[in-house]
Amino acid sequence: MTIEGREPVYFDTRVSTVRWKNQRLGRVYVLEDISERRRAEKTAFGQSDENLISGDAIPLIFVIRLHDEKVIEVNRSSILALGYERKDVVGRSFLQLGIWDAYQRSEFLKIFRSEGFVKNHTLSLTDINKSKQSYLVSANRVDIHDKSYIVMLVQPEGE
Repeated sequence: MTIEGREPVYFDTRVSTVRWKNQRLGRVYVLEDISERRRAEKTAFGQSDENLISGDAIPLIFVIRLHDEKVIEVNRSSILALGYERKDVVGRSFLQLGIWDAYQRSEFLKIFRSEGFVKNHTLSLTDINKSKQSYLVSANRVDIHDKSYIVMLVQPEGE
């Protein structure tokens, strides 16, 4: 939202449906002013407002549990780029979502397991509309309390 003569104001919005005994009673709209964070990101990354709004300035980030390949965390850039809602991604694997196919999964995991990391690996990822885009992927293994995770940073190829 822009007011004449003032800096833009950015909101993170969440909508929740209020239910009681299988009846929809209404909706709750929560608006959080994130303008300060956006200005800090803009300053830190030297990016324009348009890039920050679209998420282009920040790579797609996924945290994946290694033992079952389920996504446990995803950032806003990932949601914007692939078109999924966070609730639909978390708890599912890339294969289940159709983000990559069995061949790409196999190639990625082969490199990851042999090297312990992946650096600038090209993958063609599929969004919710079944459109494919080429990305560069780097990933590292992170171990916390005897559990292993893959932290994956993904950037559209050519950026």
